[in-house]
Amino acid sequence: MNKKLMALAVAGALGAPAAAMAQNYSIYGRLTLGIDSYEAKGATAGAAVDFTKRARVYDNGSRVGFRGTEDLGGGVQAVFLIESGVNVDNGSTTGQGGQTNTSTGNWGSRTGHVGLAGGLGRITYGRDNVWWGNGAIEQVGANWLNAGAQLFSGSFGRGMSVGINRQSNLMQYTSPTFSGVNFVVSLSPNRSEAQPTGTNADGKLMGVTAQGTHGPLAWGVDYVVDEGNTPGGAAPKQGSTTGTKIRVGFRYMPAGQISLLSVTSELEAGGPTNAAASGTGLVASCATTGCTLEQSGIGISWDHMFGPFHPIFQYYTIKKISGSGCTGTVCSDTGANQVTLALRYIFSKRTHAYVSYNKVDNEKNYNQDFNGASLTSRTGTAQVVGADPTIIAVGLMHNF
Repeated sequence: MNKKLMALAVAGALGAPAAAMAQNYSIYGRLTLGIDSYEAKGATAGAAVDFTKRARVYDNGSRVGFRGTEDLGGGVQAVFLIESGVNVDNGSTTGQGGQTNTSTGNWGSRTGHVGLAGGLGRITYGRDNVWWGNGAIEQVGANWLNAGAQLFSGSFGRGMSVGINRQSNLMQYTSPTFSGVNFVVSLSPNRSEAQPTGTNADGKLMGVTAQGTHGPLAWGVDYVVDEGNTPGGAAPKQGSTTGTKIRVGFRYMPAGQISLLSVTSELEAGGPTNAAASGTGLVASCATTGCTLEQSGIGISWDHMFGPFHPIFQYYTIKKISGSGCTGTVCSDTGANQVTLALRYIFSKRTHAYVSYNKVDNEKNYNQDFNGASLTSRTGTAQVVGADPTIIAVGLMHNF
């Protein structure tokens, strides 16, 4: 049964009149599972907080989606999408460390929107990707493997992550492409529904992406500001996070590309949630004083197709934290490096297998980890500093 017939069958089961369905309505998705080995050894506090090697059957980003368009005439279309994450490995919403994977468990848990598209661009309302993606410049962690360079999506340790990926309550405008260049503007005027008790829901998020492709050269600049809510009482004002990413890729031949990415995260007053940094207290200390903290990193990504074989290499380094919150030695030894080595085998346009090796080398006061799709085995309270997370995986991915 093809996708359109499947869509009509689902619509009939849900009681929707077939005549009301958009002709190109479709179902799509991805299954991405495998077996891996995870460990995090070398913790500064000693062997008692090391995570010894464990084997896991994992799911990292499986999803099912519904999308389509309706021609409204005059070159204008209605567009819609609902994409939901599913943990196929365990049938629940928990990740490998027992924590909740917030991208699963509900309709639209990944993305979902409705909007209009035409010659002047596209505008949508709902939940969408903001800032973290890198498009064709770097697809490793998003589309190819179980995990890639954590820095490239804005992930840092010690509570310094930019923390922007899929954003709720969002209005997003995507411009047409002119001479290979387009831009995306994202605005969440209330950031998300109220979360802390008694807190106003007046926080907001704004993101801008400009990107272009010119022959073998592709580039992008991403900027986002996430401001917290005003407290409803004596609690300290929530702070803000500013993220900046610069990315450039050079396709030196049709099947080979090398890319460079630079990411910076700046937190004021502990960021939008004033959250403690996994027991280290670094970010929490700025919640009451209003101090600032900043961290940046730079990395390289390379991939090349040799027939059905696709080797991948990534490496990045993160500088130590700086800013007015770095009193005394609190920010010393807060850097990290990560290396990713992998080989994909392409069975078809929809199916590939891979083997991958990922290792983060943390300095003694840092705790970078593999947090995408809750892939770490360490729980939030166990994000001790100094340990070096390592994942060796064999996986299979099928897109439908």
